[in-house]
Amino acid sequence: MKKLFVLFLFVTAAFLPAYPANKTAAEPFYFVQVTDTHWGPDLHTARLKKIVDAINALPMKIEFVAHTGDIASDDLDNMANLSNALKIYSQLKAPIYFVPGNHDIVKYKFDKCIAIYTNYFSPLNYTVEVKGVVMLFTFLEELRENYTIPGYDPYKWVESTLKANKKKPVLIFHHSPVIPDFYNNEMHYPYDPKETSDWSAIVNKDKNVKGIICGHFHRGEMYWIGDVPCYVAPSVAAYWERQATFRVYEYNNGKLNYFTVYIEDK
Repeated sequence: MKKLFVLFLFVTAAFLPAYPANKTAAEPFYFVQVTDTHWGPDLHTARLKKIVDAINALPMKIEFVAHTGDIASDDLDNMANLSNALKIYSQLKAPIYFVPGNHDIVKYKFDKCIAIYTNYFSPLNYTVEVKGVVMLFTFLEELRENYTIPGYDPYKWVESTLKANKKKPVLIFHHSPVIPDFYNNEMHYPYDPKETSDWSAIVNKDKNVKGIICGHFHRGEMYWIGDVPCYVAPSVAAYWERQATFRVYEYNNGKLNYFTVYIEDK
């Protein structure tokens, strides 16, 4: 009887599915992206308040909100606007994570802007893990706008962080996407060729980046960077007569679905 029992265990084990020891399963979840809120005009403030209310009223659980930059309008040092914006964001039920845009950390006064931004919002580079997925937040605008922050190398940080998390799925959040930008009936290339090719190599190297989420264009775009999809969301701000929007993403089994919520100004 003992031999039969041992044989049964051996045969049963042989037919059990094998799971790699290093595989991390991530549960499905939802998160929200808002971008390019550009504080200052009363209309933008009203839109932001409506968006916060709309996010809080969503029927699904939102794990976090990501703001992909341009919180301000070249005036991050306007403390009245800053205080008002922080008060509005504090009404969110879900945690909010920020990355700065080119109108937050401004080229000609970047040192002052960085000091304010990192004091009130977030580091320039950081990660947050949600249900087994690493959210990587980074600031790349110094590359696109051709200036140097002493001691700052975002590509090196992203590459090392992806390597350190190569057994986990990763979503990357930053402001202006490293992709072609089509407007005025022609293609524009915001990053130089080496920066563009290096970025593609970095995000494809460890095969763990499931998506890149950006803003900046003030319109919706989707572009493949090698095998990695880059999602660009439309803005909250009214420039170019845009309607205010935010996106709700579902992460499920390594893939992203999303829908866009539109806000009316009436």
